[in-house]
Amino acid sequence: FVDEHPGGHEVLVHASGIGDASQTFEDVGHSSSARKRMAKYVIGVLEGYDVSEAKKRTRPREEILAEIKAQQSKATLKLTDILLPSMILAFAIGGWFFLEKEAFA
Repeated sequence: FVDEHPGGHEVLVHASGIGDASQTFEDVGHSSSARKRMAKYVIGVLEGYDVSEAKKRTRPREEILAEIKAQQSKATLKLTDILLPSMILAFAIGGWFFLEKEAFA
């Protein structure tokens, strides 16, 4: 699920690095569908994880929550999101005009 998380994998890794992320999950305000998806996953402790090391690198909770909300609300629009469909549409219209012209010639 780490790769599929809408907020990115960094958010999950960081939240799990501070220990129990249950309160962080609640503070972010996940939807009911997110809660249903969570129910099918096993939640536990990563083997070889050192809690004392993670606590040394922990950022303030407010900073983490602000980052999570910013990542979730950020909508990315890439050039290919517009260019590729536009090219397909242009080829389809061009092909249609070409075939129509050939049919009446």
